[in-house]
Amino acid sequence: MIPRIALLTLVALSGCTRSPKEPVAHAEQEVLAPKDSEPRKTLVAMLNWHRENHSTFGRLQDEIVVFQVQGSDSTITTRDGYKLYETDSVLYKRLYYRVSKTNLERYLSFLKSSGYFTDNYLDSWRRHAAKNDSFMVQNPANDGPPSGFEFEWITYSQQWEAVTANPDTLTWYQSIRSDSSLRLSWSTQGVLGSSAGYVLVRNNGRWLIDSYPR
Repeated sequence: MIPRIALLTLVALSGCTRSPKEPVAHAEQEVLAPKDSEPRKTLVAMLNWHRENHSTFGRLQDEIVVFQVQGSDSTITTRDGYKLYETDSVLYKRLYYRVSKTNLERYLSFLKSSGYFTDNYLDSWRRHAAKNDSFMVQNPANDGPPSGFEFEWITYSQQWEAVTANPDTLTWYQSIRSDSSLRLSWSTQGVLGSSAGYVLVRNNGRWLIDSYPR
């Protein structure tokens, strides 16, 4: 068993100077995350929130992508658009995926209301949506998963149930980035580094999810 003191050892970067207000930088070394650490508690609580609220924000994520009619500004939901495949194939061929900025903001507002995410995290999904909307315009499509929406965003996975079923029992790893920033990842197999993780930052005494490495 790895001694507890070894798990908490932080290796400071040498040869750098800083002002008292600058965060202390550390060499990143991935170790088991202490079960009582506040960042770990934040992620476990978020994943429990995820499980309990997925029916709501999962629907909101699905509604971010709509169908736009080629040659017009008219849009319809993908749910209604897919029905046209059987009832109006001519119109269906004129449909292509687009991102609804209004629906995107509804989704992000719901995430923000949870209290687990920073504005930087939310902005990263705005950039992701804008990038994929440009791709949709340049590469019109109306079949298959829309670009950038092939997965559930928060867990960045198509198998979110495996992660959120009982997050407190997952094997967690952390790597310290600075005195106010660290990366936490989980493994459902207990293998170090087997999955991606979140970057958390300390903000006004609270640890919040700042980004999801992609």
